[in-house]
Amino acid sequence: MLFNATNDDVKCREPPKQVQMDAVFLIDLRFVPLDDLRADGLPQYDSYGGKRTITIEVADDNQGELKVEIISSQRKDLEPNSKAKTYHLERLYHSWNVGKENKYHRRIMHVREQNGAIVNDVACVQYVYEKEEVQFAMKPHKGSKSGNSVPYTRTKPSVLRNLDKKLSSLGPKDAVSLATQESGGVMKVGCLSEIPRGPRQGYYRKQLQKVSLPSHVQGGEKQDELFEVLLKLKTDKEPFVRKVSVEKENTTIVIASDDQLNDLMKFSTSEIDFCTVQIDPTFRLGPYECTPISYRNLMLKRKHWGNNPLRLGPVLIHYRKDHNTYSGFLQALIDLNP
Repeated sequence: MLFNATNDDVKCREPPKQVQMDAVFLIDLRFVPLDDLRADGLPQYDSYGGKRTITIEVADDNQGELKVEIISSQRKDLEPNSKAKTYHLERLYHSWNVGKENKYHRRIMHVREQNGAIVNDVACVQYVYEKEEVQFAMKPHKGSKSGNSVPYTRTKPSVLRNLDKKLSSLGPKDAVSLATQESGGVMKVGCLSEIPRGPRQGYYRKQLQKVSLPSHVQGGEKQDELFEVLLKLKTDKEPFVRKVSVEKENTTIVIASDDQLNDLMKFSTSEIDFCTVQIDPTFRLGPYECTPISYRNLMLKRKHWGNNPLRLGPVLIHYRKDHNTYSGFLQALIDLNP
């Protein structure tokens, strides 16, 4: 379908918005930025399946039909073939729990040539339920302390880029107001992802511009991130990077201070007075997954709420979200503070 999508009449010039049914869309990337497809007006997805790339080979058979063959389950650059062309099929997965034993999946797919160009300037966005279609309610962000706050929607990257341009010459409040007006205003947009979320987002983007850029962004030589972590592991007088594991398909880094390890042992292992340890694998740091452990300090109590404050514990930085990764993280903590 992606190879034969040359008819402009079947392509969408606007991204899908708040879709709650089984559907497939062909998106014309000449009019819609590829990264805008993730901001579809729906709430935050429960799980991120990652970006997967497979290498395929496409050739014409004797009857003029395209024959597609999977060469590798990973990205692989091959030598040009006179009989067939090699492409990379890129897929981005997200899913949402919408009921008992029912999930709602979104898949964003496109095909790239060896030089990086997207075939036919088209992407496919698929929405599909595992079982029957249902109408689900919009949910607030998982980090929201109030259950009745405005449902969270991801802001389109193109909207953020426009906002960043205006922040270079305007204050956050004026920049957000102008960007909202240029998008058509609150009453005319199709969904909230097409406008900035409010002045607070403007202030946050302004602060990002003030942060000093890494050397490779400024034009200098890019540093080896893994080498820097290993160097920190070996040279720090007070240990913070505790363990680095490099495997063929996964890299894990365990970060923990002595205080975090001691508090975790003190407040979660006592048989008399203990707290529940929470592990939250929902954060991302660029291409990495970030899984922190949190616990409650039972020695302190918040004056206003009357409960024990939440404290950040050891953190795992990793690529894969599977049983071996998380069990290895916990085993590393046991080895560090048995």
